Amino acid sequence: MQGAEPPLFAGFLEGWGDVHQSSQGVSASAGPEPSAEAEEFYGTSAEYRDRLHLSAGRTYAQVARSALWRHMPPQAGPKVLDFGCGTGEFSRLLSGMGYQVVGSDVSHLFLRDALERHGDAAHLAFVQSDPGPHLPFRDGAFDAVAAVNVIEHVAEPEPMLHQLARVLRPGGILVLTFPNLLSPFRPLKRFFSRQRLPRYGPESGETVGQSLALLLRDLRLLLAIAVRRKPRFVPRQADFAHANLYYQLGYGADYDAVWLCNPLDVALALERAGVRQLECHPFPVTAETHLGAWGRVRTRLPAALSSPILWVGRKG
Repeated sequence: MQGAEPPLFAGFLEGWGDVHQSSQGVSASAGPEPSAEAEEFYGTSAEYRDRLHLSAGRTYAQVARSALWRHMPPQAGPKVLDFGCGTGEFSRLLSGMGYQVVGSDVSHLFLRDALERHGDAAHLAFVQSDPGPHLPFRDGAFDAVAAVNVIEHVAEPEPMLHQLARVLRPGGILVLTFPNLLSPFRPLKRFFSRQRLPRYGPESGETVGQSLALLLRDLRLLLAIAVRRKPRFVPRQADFAHANLYYQLGYGADYDAVWLCNPLDVALALERAGVRQLECHPFPVTAETHLGAWGRVRTRLPAALSSPILWVGRKG
């Protein structure tokens, strides 16, 4: 991202020289720029930043934390990359558990806020990286990598998944949470719940015809990916202009997702990168606080049909 300010982060990685490829706290990685709309949204949206302040207490953060604890306990102080750390709430949560954490994000706005709120925390550093599919860390730098509701916002997801695998040491753990935007459950639920809300989340349809068309599209794409065992990473048009408004009105998040994120694409890409799947399932019932009938059904579906998803893998 243009306009990064190295003095803000310079020296902040003191003691982390063995994981970083640069002498500064800001990445010099190269890659394509995001759209002007995306750059402006994540670089200037105070509303989105304020949503991130609550992230450590939300369901997906708790699910990711529990998964990391199960597969990489903090007793030995493992090094963890919090990729897409936002304002650093999840990074601070992990550092408080005993992990040594580097939080990385492309947004200078978010990282400035993270530094102001959590800059005094022990075993915690923040790094700004460019939006291109390259991370400013050496191979095998981390014992674990977490990306909590991030990968759906990455314009080039397959190269970035390979980057997450690259910076993970052999035997290291990768923890991802993300929405399944190819879940046929989304338009199906919208089809039968049409009277409740004028909108019901992205990729669910605003009319009966749209919901049915999306249901068929999702089933077709999921079947094609599963049969051919080749990830598709289908792009979608993000709605940055209304993402915050729709979230506030209760229509759901992920209107700013830039591709049709799904567990089949993720698993196949990471398999090629040498990361073996350990877990892939919907969020458990115990993690959800307000489950109705639809929610109980969702937790019992296979990951390819449900949402949101927890994915955990081990490298090598």
